Amino acid sequence: MTPGKSFRLLSTAKNISPMVAGFFKPVIIIPGTVISGLPISQLEAILAHEIAHIRRYDHILIFLQVFANHILFFHPLAWFLSASINRERENSCDDLAIGIGIDPLNYIKALTMVQK
Repeated sequence: MTPGKSFRLLSTAKNISPMVAGFFKPVIIIPGTVISGLPISQLEAILAHEIAHIRRYDHILIFLQVFANHILFFHPLAWFLSASINRERENSCDDLAIGIGIDPLNYIKALTMVQK
């Protein structure tokens, strides 16, 4: 992440997947069970992925994508492109997390534990 740029980290009791929320001031929301149930190295991997979303300004691009989906809800190509964009967005953030030195095996274990 660029120096001087900050974000908030919030914990929730809800059973959700870690996410970035907010438009102007993004917030990373992580369930308390993930924070307490994962080793530090795996928690760092999850945070690196979520920070990658913030660095890429995905929270803004998702808003624009949802807006376009609402306008083009009737068009099958819009749904196909939206699913492809979502998949590539996640792949890109995975690559960025691995690229900063996160151990790929730890990252896979962290994603598996979060899905459980």
